[in-house]
Amino acid sequence: MKKLRDLIPHIEPEMAYAWAGTFGETEDGLAYIGSVAEQPRSHFALGFGGNGITYSILAAEIIRDALLGKTHEYADLFSFDRKQNRHGNDPQ
Repeated sequence: MKKLRDLIPHIEPEMAYAWAGTFGETEDGLAYIGSVAEQPRSHFALGFGGNGITYSILAAEIIRDALLGKTHEYADLFSFDRKQNRHGNDPQ
């Protein structure tokens, strides 16, 4: 509204609708993919912000492998109990 008023100061526009969205992200910027101990038969693909689309194929592969009884090579990197820092690397 401020930009509009700055562009055309001689009219007083009224806002009919407003929209807001939240943007969440993990501490390390990576998605959470896999199961949690409390719900071992449930599989989650939780991408936040822009990485939801980026990690969707990887999530499908990790979950597919889990359902087939295999461990995907990146499953630990995206697990709920991973060790993380701001850059997604193991700090140890």
